[in-house]
Amino acid sequence: NDAPQECVEDVIQGDPEYNSLLRNTIQERVYLSYLSKESGSVHFCFDVGPDGELRTIRVIKNKTQASDKLLEDMVVALKSSAPFPPFPEALKEKLKDPDKSLSFNLDLQFEVINETSEIP
Repeated sequence: NDAPQECVEDVIQGDPEYNSLLRNTIQERVYLSYLSKESGSVHFCFDVGPDGELRTIRVIKNKTQASDKLLEDMVVALKSSAPFPPFPEALKEKLKDPDKSLSFNLDLQFEVINETSEIP
């Protein structure tokens, strides 16, 4: 697989509020999609376009420890979180390229405790 092992996350410097909005949106969807009830961790890198569309998803395999089912649940959760809100105008102005995507990193950790599921 030729997927990168790391992803440059440029949005935190660009607009922390937009970054938080994406993370909160995704976490809500993850909670609803966490069907496997297994422990594990998934590390994604994904690109979002200026109009909020999810352009690419990459699983960073050397940082992911999850069953195929847990990984599938999380990919579905990420895809179903989109489209995201469009980039704020101030962020679009900083980018200067009206079609530039921004990359995000997302680590999801899951732990099953006493037959109940928790998302730390």
